[in-house]
Amino acid sequence: MGDSEADARQALQYLQQGMLAYQRGSYHEAVDFLAQGLSLDAEDWECRLYLAMAYYRTGRVALSRREFQNIMNGCLDRNLRLKAAAALAATNPNA
Repeated sequence: MGDSEADARQALQYLQQGMLAYQRGSYHEAVDFLAQGLSLDAEDWECRLYLAMAYYRTGRVALSRREFQNIMNGCLDRNLRLKAAAALAATNPNA
């Protein structure tokens, strides 16, 4: 097993743990798991989406908005881009 395969497996575990923490309302814990997952797979757009939402829930609005913008600019999945665009609009301080 190569390092990239091990990293992908570990990134998936971090994503799953982060999603569970987010669903429990443990947003700081979710940020920790999701950031670790993203450090292993920078193109895991679902992980980035959850991280952006967790950032928002922990009051880190600027980081949240940056991650939503990253999804909109880099993700090929239209559904995730739409979710990010809607979330970005909802976090607009000028709205």
